Amino acid sequence: MNVIEADIKKFSYDGNDKVILKDIELNIKEGELVVISGLSGCGKTTLTRILNGLIPNHYQGQLYGQVSILGKNISQYKNGELAKYIGNVFQNPTDQFFANIVEDELAFVGENLGMELSGLKKRVDDSLSVMGIENLKYRNINSLSGGQKQKVAISSTLVYDTKIIFFDEPSSNLDYRGIVELKNILEQLKSLGKTIIISEHRLFYLNDLYDRFLYMKDGKIEKVFKKGELTEEDCKNYSLRTTNYNFLLSENIDNSQNVVEDIRGVGISIGKKRINKKFKYKLI
Repeated sequence: MNVIEADIKKFSYDGNDKVILKDIELNIKEGELVVISGLSGCGKTTLTRILNGLIPNHYQGQLYGQVSILGKNISQYKNGELAKYIGNVFQNPTDQFFANIVEDELAFVGENLGMELSGLKKRVDDSLSVMGIENLKYRNINSLSGGQKQKVAISSTLVYDTKIIFFDEPSSNLDYRGIVELKNILEQLKSLGKTIIISEHRLFYLNDLYDRFLYMKDGKIEKVFKKGELTEEDCKNYSLRTTNYNFLLSENIDNSQNVVEDIRGVGISIGKKRINKKFKYKLI
């Protein structure tokens, strides 16, 4: 079953005659994990905005073609209705939060969609449990790390049990350990039958997860790779990042004998107050 069907002849943003997308035909099946990548400016962000309904609800433009979600034209959904079926995890999750406390943020999703209070409380607790962040329930969101905020954002998509989840560059603010945790979460979401669409530059953590990999260039889907087909040679040819973390080798040259800066007798003061003693510093 196709949960998303798109036939985009062309798209331009209002106030700009430049064609951002053109000649795109894309069907996404239930339970698929689809990665969309390409160089900056290739159109992947605009494509996801169209597929998740942010265009035209939040970003205006001229779309020639049509997009269907769960067999229904996206234009036929009422304002806010798509939130029942589509969850979004932004590149910076802070941008999507409305409340200060984690529990309130998760409850907001269900309240906005008219869920019964008793059922909503259980769904909030269940979503926290699935993400393993029960300890964050009463925490202030502003006190959380980037990875914790991302888990809260993902939990919010589970409160109403949305079928489709979009991720916008989810690894961009994470360190290696956080990316490994993200990979585990994606595996878990996939096991729950979620349809997952990821716009991403970093690829090494997705190499074992994707069902299809879409390479975009100049507003078009230029190449589609099936599961396991994307190779390191392809990454080099299309200027993509590596699919294997072990290939990320340091190329720094040891110049330990070459002094590039020699600083002596420097003192720092604010007004009459000296805030450090004079020091020597050698940069190599």
